Amino acid sequence: MVQALPTPSPSSMPTEALKALTEGENLVRVWTFDNSSKTWEFFDPRPAFAHANTIETMVPGRIYWLRLNRVQSAPLNGKVVLLVVGWNLVRW
Repeated sequence: MVQALPTPSPSSMPTEALKALTEGENLVRVWTFDNSSKTWEFFDPRPAFAHANTIETMVPGRIYWLRLNRVQSAPLNGKVVLLVVGWNLVRW
């Protein structure tokens, strides 16, 4: 469910754009497919993956798979989105 509520300005860096999900250690991982390079890219919020992450920016219009540990409403790209446990398909 998407609600039109005032939210902070969207950020394109995953560490900032997904901050509401990473602060409570709810976000497990994010995947997306870059059709121009024909490669999968990922973001894992754990410090051990800081240098391995391949998503450098959250691209408007691109589809992302977000895996969560718990249900959570979070501001994503300027909209509050209700996310469920497990995998969530989100259009940025």
